[in-house]
Amino acid sequence: MPSTMPACPICTTPTEARFETSPYWVCRSCDCWFQWPRPPKVYDAAHEKDGDAGESMSDNDKAANRALAAHLFKTCLGSTPSRTLDVGCGYPYLAHCLRAHGCGAFALDAIAIEPDRARALGVPTLAADFEDIPEAGIRDWSGADRFPLLTLIHAFHSLHAPVAALRKLRNLVAEDGRVFIRLPDHKVSGFERFLSSDCYAVHPYFHALDSVLELLVQGEDLFTVESTSAGDGFGQRDLVLRPLARKPRLFAGLIVKNEERDLPRCLRSIEPVVDAAVVVDTGSTDATLSVAASTIAKPVFTQTYTGASRRDEHGDWKLWDFGKARNVFVEEIDRRGADYVLWMDADDELLTPARLRRAIYYGPFDVFGVQIESAGQRWVHHRLWKTGRGIHFEGRCHEYPTIGGHSMLDLVDAVIRHDAAPGSGESANARNLRILQEEVAERPSTRSAFYLANTHKDGGRWREAVEWYAKRIAMGEGFRDEWLFAYLYKGRCERAAGDVAAAERTLLEAVSRERGWAEFWMELAYLAYDQRRYVHAIGYALQAADARIPQTLLWREPDKYIDQPHRLISWCYEHLSDRAQALRWALRAKDKIGAADSEWDARIARLARATS
Repeated sequence: MPSTMPACPICTTPTEARFETSPYWVCRSCDCWFQWPRPPKVYDAAHEKDGDAGESMSDNDKAANRALAAHLFKTCLGSTPSRTLDVGCGYPYLAHCLRAHGCGAFALDAIAIEPDRARALGVPTLAADFEDIPEAGIRDWSGADRFPLLTLIHAFHSLHAPVAALRKLRNLVAEDGRVFIRLPDHKVSGFERFLSSDCYAVHPYFHALDSVLELLVQGEDLFTVESTSAGDGFGQRDLVLRPLARKPRLFAGLIVKNEERDLPRCLRSIEPVVDAAVVVDTGSTDATLSVAASTIAKPVFTQTYTGASRRDEHGDWKLWDFGKARNVFVEEIDRRGADYVLWMDADDELLTPARLRRAIYYGPFDVFGVQIESAGQRWVHHRLWKTGRGIHFEGRCHEYPTIGGHSMLDLVDAVIRHDAAPGSGESANARNLRILQEEVAERPSTRSAFYLANTHKDGGRWREAVEWYAKRIAMGEGFRDEWLFAYLYKGRCERAAGDVAAAERTLLEAVSRERGWAEFWMELAYLAYDQRRYVHAIGYALQAADARIPQTLLWREPDKYIDQPHRLISWCYEHLSDRAQALRWALRAKDKIGAADSEWDARIARLARATS
């Protein structure tokens, strides 16, 4: 074993672990599994013999090749007979099937098959290493300058220099052509069938979708993933790559006011991802604009816009419409010809630039959700989208992009940390309160009512919050998760205001609307526990124990689904003097916690002594 830990050969991330007993090291950043040191190049495994692939191809495999050829002919070639090249063909049966569709199909493999068999299939086959043979050699042999379709079936992960190979593929594919890749993927069910000494000898890499996307990032202007699919149980992934004319351009957009403290951190965090930033100032009196222009090496375009603001009695610009101000940078980014918009707040910090950078090479989706992390919570914001889709911001406060109808993907590993530390001037709560009160008065909506209630809650104005949550609930479902959260927060505010009976009524009505939310059951359990109704508390908490976490675009509370029910049940049993059950549930809670908790460990030890 090497004496030092290797770095991923694709993204250069230091790597610390192997996958079980395999020779593959695991990159935690781009998901590539790789051998290090890289093994010598081998074209066939020990169990294979030159030229016998045709005899070993089963009838099922031949039928699968015929089906794949028909699919590629229809989807990648538009049912138009064209020249194709199968790279790493082995026995060139796929090319033979494409010839049956009228295509001028060629094949290439480093292992020569017996000439009679190649002639029998009617496929011109070149014995050459794709990585070594010059592009001119392929063109001279085939008589084709560019191919509308290139295929690599279980060949890509054998390439020792994948970025260079992608560059060669880009030079050989037609501008409107496609590259089809089928490869083992360790993120797909059934991948274990590729873990064998024969595979290890031939395949230096074991890819996943992220590692392929990272290769495209490294190549910059080669391809985008047009589509991908993975068949469960087969451990493999299909990808269709579409050629790019140029690298996708990503611009960040921000609105700012007096952000000289936080803006540098934000800009530095996105510098590895963006090609430029557009900063719209809504009336700063500090050095925000000069800081914006001088912090990073990427272009930063600044402008002052007060069309969504009003001067107060002191002559200070106060923002009254966040959506209108943000649309200024949306329009500017579109005008400058960028391909993607990333919107940020000045007190945001992008923690995972590599994950976001890969998204712009993932073509099937127009909009990407990012995890927002703040004050111990996480939720999804749609922060990244393609330009030219008509997406803009709506809402004067807690504004949102109009993404309905567009294809969306949530990036579960892309995280932006939002630092809500107070700055100088007007507090966020006071600002949101004045904007939302005016918006509700002028144009009431379910959204404005909900966020006005939240603003009162966050400001500790419990009775005002209860009033507006009640109004939001009375408006009907609308966005259902928002409606359900109105029940949850109304119950909490009633409890905080001392009206426990009202809180319990609200929460019981909530569970009648939705029984799968552990947040409701745990709030009821906490109420019962505080009233020393321990049996009731146990009954409520049991409804939450081991519940599945529902998806939402709002603010899921994972601890209510993981350890909190088990902890509370344990405490209830102890209060009921049933220490054996208290210990049993305490141990269950420990399993759920999944991290060091010395205080809980001490409690378990105490219960164990008491029951021994």
